[in-house]
Amino acid sequence: MQKDGLALLLSRSLPQEEQPHQHPCTAHVDLKALEAIFPPFPHPRPFLISASCSCGQDAFSQDEIIALRLENERLKNQCRAYQRELDDLRLAGGKGGSVDPTGYIQRAKDAESELRHAKDAIAALKTDRKRLKTEKFDLLNQMKQLYSTLEEKEKGVRDFIRNYEHRMKV
Repeated sequence: MQKDGLALLLSRSLPQEEQPHQHPCTAHVDLKALEAIFPPFPHPRPFLISASCSCGQDAFSQDEIIALRLENERLKNQCRAYQRELDDLRLAGGKGGSVDPTGYIQRAKDAESELRHAKDAIAALKTDRKRLKTEKFDLLNQMKQLYSTLEEKEKGVRDFIRNYEHRMKV
């Protein structure tokens, strides 16, 4: 059944001149036919070795079968992870199994407006900080002027008292 399904799949996907030959051994699969259906792996893998199957043609080695099974298991795990993620997205959508992109769009718009308000608040805080800095500088200058004026007045009062005491003694 599985062999017939693969042969049917291969016969539908390849032109007539590239059709794989019929092979009685279930362990043998034409690599060219598989590469025509599925893209090759990103790294080269030798799938066929010189060992012969019962029909005398090349077949997969035990190491290759183990590697393929591990790859299959990894892909199944990845598929399950994607399925869980998809289920989570569907549950988050709240539409009974369909993902509603308008909810995500609305959240993105809300986040953008919140970001815009935060930027405006930061700009207002910066202008307030500059204003307060200039006011602080102005107040410091006023304090310096008041201090110098106070010192002049104090000096004038001391001179007056000294002159008054000097007159009283004379």
